[in-house]
Amino acid sequence: MLQKIANHLGSTIALILGFITFAGALGPTGDHAGLVSGPVIILGALAYRSARKRKLGEVRSSVLRQVVEVGAIVIIVAAVVLQNNIKERIETDPVPNLIIPLWAVVAYFIMSVRAELQQPRIAGAA
Repeated sequence: MLQKIANHLGSTIALILGFITFAGALGPTGDHAGLVSGPVIILGALAYRSARKRKLGEVRSSVLRQVVEVGAIVIIVAAVVLQNNIKERIETDPVPNLIIPLWAVVAYFIMSVRAELQQPRIAGAA
């Protein structure tokens, strides 16, 4: 049990921070940037955790799992790109509008590539 927690400590911390960020943005005096960055952190952590579980062999690498992971990444990109005045938002508040989404996407793709490289290949398969 402790080994599972240790294997996924970073994504667990990210999930907690994502929920706290989102909950903090819901309050009357909350920072409304958290309405975007909270879900972005949560989706990024879930996609990363899923790719890591594939890499560690804790779960099978299925097409459905990979589609859900990529779907989460697409939602992250859409949540940022589809905002009004995105250039201005990135200039005035780069952390929730550029750095957090970029971190989530890059971390996922690095782990996803590692998971794919580590998958055993069937001899004779092209």
